[in-house]
Amino acid sequence: MQSGCDYFKWFDTDMVDWQKDVINVLLAEKHKMATDHNLLKARVTSLEKENRRLTQQMPGKPTANRVVHGVISNDQLCILVALCAIVSVLASAIVVKLFG
Repeated sequence: MQSGCDYFKWFDTDMVDWQKDVINVLLAEKHKMATDHNLLKARVTSLEKENRRLTQQMPGKPTANRVVHGVISNDQLCILVALCAIVSVLASAIVVKLFG
């Protein structure tokens, strides 16, 4: 059996079992990915609706300049940044002493 264009000669052989298995696995994975994609789209839509609902329940409209204060205070943040800087300097000094 010959197929394709006139420039090349294509000879189709019967499909082997492993080819059928690979094609079936790929089709199943494609179907699973499409299903996962649809579930994620539905979840995003649900979260967007929930976000809109919660935003409407807030006493004041949120603005881009509003600062949301979380669990950590400014003093704790400064201490954390200072500790990270000290640890970074110490680690750099140790690396230079060992490998420099």
